This record gives sequence, C-alpha cells and structure tokens, in this order.
Amino acid sequence: MIKVCTQNVGVVMKYYLVSIFSLISFSALAGINPFTVQTQLYSIFEENTRNANELFYETTGFFQYWDAEKGKGILREDKKQKQKVPVALFEAQQKLARSVFTTKQTYDLPNQASSLERSYMEEAGTAFLVGQDLVLTNEHVLVYSKVKGCGNFSIKTNPIPLELANSLPFPVAAKKSFSFSCDKVLFCDYDNDFCLIKMKKIKMKYKDHGRKKKIQVSLGDLFSPLSLDIRGVSQSGETFSSISNALSKGIQGSAATGLSESTRLITRQGDTQATQATTHYFHTVPIFKGSSGSPLFDSNGIVVGINKACNQARCYGPQCINLATPTYIIYNILNEQLSDQDFAQINWRY
Repeated sequence: MIKVCTQNVGVVMKYYLVSIFSLISFSALAGINPFTVQTQLYSIFEENTRNANELFYETTGFFQYWDAEKGKGILREDKKQKQKVPVALFEAQQKLARSVFTTKQTYDLPNQASSLERSYMEEAGTAFLVGQDLVLTNEHVLVYSKVKGCGNFSIKTNPIPLELANSLPFPVAAKKSFSFSCDKVLFCDYDNDFCLIKMKKIKMKYKDHGRKKKIQVSLGDLFSPLSLDIRGVSQSGETFSSISNALSKGIQGSAATGLSESTRLITRQGDTQATQATTHYFHTVPIFKGSSGSPLFDSNGIVVGINKACNQARCYGPQCINLATPTYIIYNILNEQLSDQDFAQINWRY
C-alpha cells in the first residue's frame, strides 16, 4: 500500500486512519533500481561533524530496519550510528532547506460519536517557498477537500542562521523561527494533489538608532524561493534528493539514485473524486509520514516534483518506491488557472 505522508499529531480517542493510496504494480517501471544505495533520513540543522578527510559529514539520523516478527520495516533514531553524507550534497541541502517549512493544519472531525471524543485533528506535513509569499504543498496536507479554504493552515520556518541574519536589511535574531498563517488559497488540484497558497505577512518590531520601527515581513523577505523545473527530468539515473518534515521531527534530508515517470489512475482509499489518470514520478528517495508536500530535487538543486505518497506498508529501505507530482505538470496547470500576475510570481526555471 502507499500511504499519504502526512503525520497525524493530534491525539484522538478513537483511531483515525489516514488516507491510503491503492498501488498499481511497479514491475514494469524503468529507470529505477529498487535496490540502489540510499541515504536514510539525516538532520540538516543540528550540529554535524565533518570528518578528517573532508569527504563526508557525519550526522545522526533515522535508520530503517527489518522487523522479522512484525514482518515490516521499522524506523529508529540511532544516535550512535552515524550517517555519512557527501559534503557537496549536505552543504547544498543546508542552503535549500532554509526555504522548506514544517506545516500544521487543524480541522474538525465530522460525525463525532460522543462528546468525549476530541472534535479536531491536526495534520503535519511540509511546504516550500516558490514566490515572494507563495508556498506549495499537497492538497491532502492543506486538507482542502475538507476545509474548503485556508482553515487553520500555518507554516513554521527553520531557525535563521547567523550569516543570513547578518545579511538581512532589518535586525533578526539568529536561530529565531517564525510562524506564518494562510492568507488565501490561490489554487488546489485534487487529482494531482497540490495547492498553491499565499501566506500572510508578519509584523516585526525593532529599534533603529534608538527609534522604534514596525515593518511587515513576508516569507520572501527572509528566504529565497526555490526554482521549479518546467521541462521534465531528462536524466532519470541521476541522484535525486528530498528535504522534508519527516516523522514530524523537523527538517530532514535524504537522497537516492533513479526516477521513472508514468501516467496512471491512482486513487486514495474511499476516493470518489479522482476520475482521470495523472502523471507521477516514481522514485526511491526515502520519505515518511510528514514528508507530504516536500520538494523533490535533481542533482542541480532544482525542484522537479512535490512528494505526495510513500510506500511503507510492505517494504523497507531502498525497496520503497514513492510518488511525486512533476513540477512541469504543475506549471502547465497553473499557466491556465492563475492570473498572469500570480503566475509570474512563481520562480519557474526557464
């Protein structure tokens, strides 16, 4: 089975099942070696050590093991076992990760059986900056089909690094994080599972030569939008990577080799809305609950897809094949649906 990769963080008195995708056979997929060597999840913003020969960063992270008794892969945080991440990949991801955010959406659960049950659910996922105040995430992260608008959707930034804080035209404390709330949903696509959201500005106070000042700050004033591919992947055998709020543990990195493209009808469990086949990227970059809405990067740091589903029920490690919506598909759809002004704000890689 493939699971929608949001993390249910609200505690509900009766078990609440996340949506599950039905999975078609992957036997005919080309371009993916399902046993290619992967890097599992590794922390990007925690203190990490560069080893003596300067070829790798050694960082703690999460590792997947096969549990013979349960008959499935399980994920554990292992602080003794170190991930070895190539320097070029790790340092590139540190810069890109500034524009990737954790998300939270709170919404009511319908048809509560009793007043003892909590009346809402919190979903955690990932979003990333694509314009001055625009973010992309999955439709199922926003839960747009249920809330029909912003709801209580918000994002939280990563701590501002010192060098970035020093370069901003207004004073910001290093290692400070900010929360931004949804202003307006510009467009959502249920079948392709993405939403483009405009975020509100935040008010900031500071002193300039003893004088108090107030300014409004947008996400784009703090971080640079990521670049989105519009042509499709031409070299399916290159290294791809992801940066996401995996397991709701904060921003994590991962990478693997191989990607394939296919157009199929893949539906969520109980889905009555999806009626047409859509185009997907199939890849082996490790993603987990909380990774929904995260960017899938090529080896040049260009976003080529938005992750939307992870296959964890019957696989572990490099055997897992995951799904992403190609950004060139998003480009074609938004080119028709958005106003010229809104479309021009997105950082397309022409």
